[in-house]
Amino acid sequence: MKVSLLFRSLSFLLLLLPPALFAQANKVKIGILPVKYVHSDQADAARQVTNLLYNNFTNSKRAYIINREFFNDLLNEKYLTSSIDFIDGETFSKTKSEGARYLLLAQVATCRTEQKRTVSTTGTTVTYDAFLSIGLRLIDVESGQNMQSYTIDNQKSYLEKLKDTFKGDKSTPTGAITAAIDDANDDLIEFLNKYFPVEAEVLKIKETKGDKAATVLIDIGTEDGVEKGANYLVRERIEESGQDPYYETIGEVEVAEVNSKTRSTCKVEKGGKEILTKMNGGAKLVVVSKP
Repeated sequence: MKVSLLFRSLSFLLLLLPPALFAQANKVKIGILPVKYVHSDQADAARQVTNLLYNNFTNSKRAYIINREFFNDLLNEKYLTSSIDFIDGETFSKTKSEGARYLLLAQVATCRTEQKRTVSTTGTTVTYDAFLSIGLRLIDVESGQNMQSYTIDNQKSYLEKLKDTFKGDKSTPTGAITAAIDDANDDLIEFLNKYFPVEAEVLKIKETKGDKAATVLIDIGTEDGVEKGANYLVRERIEESGQDPYYETIGEVEVAEVNSKTRSTCKVEKGGKEILTKMNGGAKLVVVSKP
């Protein structure tokens, strides 16, 4: 898939990425507005994208989310077909009163299907391909500033298309669109990993193999939406006198077991020797979801 990012400035990015050691305790609160669309025949796709956004945020527990019913007054054609950048002052005001820091806006910019006819010895099969493009905006509630813009589309290489030939029910235009929206989930996770990363502290080395760390224990679990197989970068938090802390990546881990609400065991995939050396030396290590 093709993804484009527009960065306003490094300072805005830093605002979005709080220090890893405190990210779980200081998760931001956001409001997700109903997804807009350009044409009325895209309304159902917009509703599905709205569901996808809410599911991604709530399942991964990366941020506090304003209840979606809070924005029911925006479920009207005038708002839903307005420009992606349009938000009225009242929406800003009431979102701010709920303690939200950001608003997430989205619009289905493109959503169309094309019929495909495949002739074989058993007959003719009719399927549909969907072409989807979704624009995202992350807005600072206090200033009204557009913090980040992110575009998702489902354009793929030939090999990727072959791989997804039998993914989802593409026998109808509606089924093809639903499959395309489901396919956008990977890009939405990439968006979340960049701007609302899951971060946690490495509590201890559980197992070693020679001079390398083999498994580590981290302080997030089911309460944080952690799942077996999730991948994280391991970073060292470095503090220097009079300077803001910064981070250096020293390895990678994969969740091998979710032990409890607040604990998970990770298998070390890269950097085992340095991770062991740093932990034995008293360094502060954290894991952060891979962008």
